[in-house]
Amino acid sequence: MRRLIAQFLEKFRKWTNTAAERAGEISKAAANKAEQLSMVGKLKLDVYQLEREKKRLLADLGLIAYDALQGAGADPLQQLTGVEDLHRRIAELTRNIDQKTAQIERASHLDEPVHESSPKGKPPGAKKKTAKKPAAKKAATQSGDTKQEVAKKKPASKRKKATPKKPAG
Repeated sequence: MRRLIAQFLEKFRKWTNTAAERAGEISKAAANKAEQLSMVGKLKLDVYQLEREKKRLLADLGLIAYDALQGAGADPLQQLTGVEDLHRRIAELTRNIDQKTAQIERASHLDEPVHESSPKGKPPGAKKKTAKKPAAKKAATQSGDTKQEVAKKKPASKRKKATPKKPAG
């Protein structure tokens, strides 16, 4: 008896160690995935802010161009004050947006899965649950008998007896 208990405890210890190791691996993978997702989220926020800044600069450039066209000046657009600076800043923002987008693409690929498989097997002592049927129903289902036939097979002492009707009078 002691040997069986010792074997059970040893199997249980091995199973729990395997489960703990697997849980550690899964938690490390989940932490890596969370870190990756936070980095991607931060990069996407950076791209959004850069795009907003670029739109604001394009709006400023459009305003300068509109004012130049309204004045119908003979000066080309590039000779107007501030246009060259806006053009340089817009080009710089476009490069930054492209770099951040490439970083997002690289960071969004995860090489390892977050959840592998659970520890092999069931914990020691785990039993498979089975539904139990009453003996009469079990016998009926095995032989294909109906409820009436099962009732007829009951012993005579358990069957209900029909009582004859008394004549009126």
